[in-house]
Amino acid sequence: MVKPYLDHCKAILTSPHSLFKGGSKEVPIIALFGYQNEYDLREGFPLLTTKKMALGSVTHELIWFMRGETNIKYLVDNRVPIWTRDAFNFNLESLAREGIFPSGLEKYSPDWQKALAEYEQRIRESPEFAARWGDLGPVYGAQWRNWKSIGEDGKEVVVDQFSKVIETLKKKPTSKKIILTAWNPGELSRMALEPCHMFFQVDSDSTVLDLQMYQRSCDQFLGVPFNIASYAMLTQVIAQQAGLEARRFIHTFGSSHFYCGTGQRGLWYRDNLGELGRRVQQCMFPNDYNEVLLWLNGTRGILPPEAEGREDKGQIPWNIPEDLRRFQRLTEGHPVIMGENTFRSILDRNKKPLPKRKNIVLSDTGLIYEGVSVAGSIREAIVLCGNSDVYVIGGERVYQEFLHLATGMELTRVHRNFEGDAFFPRIELSKWVLVNREDSPENAPIPYSFLTYQRT
Repeated sequence: MVKPYLDHCKAILTSPHSLFKGGSKEVPIIALFGYQNEYDLREGFPLLTTKKMALGSVTHELIWFMRGETNIKYLVDNRVPIWTRDAFNFNLESLAREGIFPSGLEKYSPDWQKALAEYEQRIRESPEFAARWGDLGPVYGAQWRNWKSIGEDGKEVVVDQFSKVIETLKKKPTSKKIILTAWNPGELSRMALEPCHMFFQVDSDSTVLDLQMYQRSCDQFLGVPFNIASYAMLTQVIAQQAGLEARRFIHTFGSSHFYCGTGQRGLWYRDNLGELGRRVQQCMFPNDYNEVLLWLNGTRGILPPEAEGREDKGQIPWNIPEDLRRFQRLTEGHPVIMGENTFRSILDRNKKPLPKRKNIVLSDTGLIYEGVSVAGSIREAIVLCGNSDVYVIGGERVYQEFLHLATGMELTRVHRNFEGDAFFPRIELSKWVLVNREDSPENAPIPYSFLTYQRT
């Protein structure tokens, strides 16, 4: 059931109607306006298998919508981070006015990320804090369950659209007027984020149920797989409540797009979109796309480089808790080799060497530190590792010296630009095979991908 999505991805890159243009996040996009996919739910559930899907997040967010909630407390309590950044930004000015966080925080800066992490923790731990500072304004849940209108007597009335959809299906299932909309022009300015999946309509013959959703803005890589699963699940919920068989979910798109990256990389896509589309169009089988990848990033790759990882004054300039947990899971129980600057940055942050690992530091300065092995050369560092699998964890010079010896790489690609003064070396992808990829949830505070490579 993944094929409609993959065909859609190909269409964005190859359609003569696709456009290169600036995006709302100040990152250029390749966009196709107008497209439609459908999924027969009798054949199975359309959960993508070409990327890792956070099904728990899909489920909890849908429950949150159906309950009519607009406060992120329920999501945070269930470890669903997809709305936390929006709620934080939505409330930040007021939080700064109250002196809870500093004013003038630059988005995505280390101080902003630190404040965001503290904000999420306080939402989780304090119901009082969450009640005051966790709301997003009248977003989806408010419109689904509490649409505000004016009645015949001139007084405000509240419309529970979601209940009306199910009630109408039970009483008059063949109606052509069963529509739910989240696009309320009078309240858009009060929302933390305007609705992307704007409205849906259901159709029935008293036996089966079809649901068609219109989505105005569609992040094809991060958001759309999530939306497919969410609305397929919603179709099944509504069908069950109305005593019908869920048949089809029809997904209708406004702007579906891929983000290109900023700076020279974004400009490259602008200048070479035609050639990229021609090469993608020639791909008939999955393995054919490796040729496109080699053209972009291989030995003679022509795509302007984008750093796989960056550091700033010895510190990583972003805060992704999932990345730190992954690093811990991978490296615990193994020797880790690092340069002296990396070691000192760990001490600055943790006040001690990395626990449950043999810390090996490459240094020629006479460094002595309790519990740490110091090596004066690559050969000496390797000897200190014994027969164990070893992880090289930085910095830039150490990566360069060990890369030719590596049999595998565990990388985190951050899908946003940061200033930095140290960079991971450029990789010749023709020498490596991508064996696993895990992507961040939709609307993660900082989008990222975990990549596992093995040497060919």
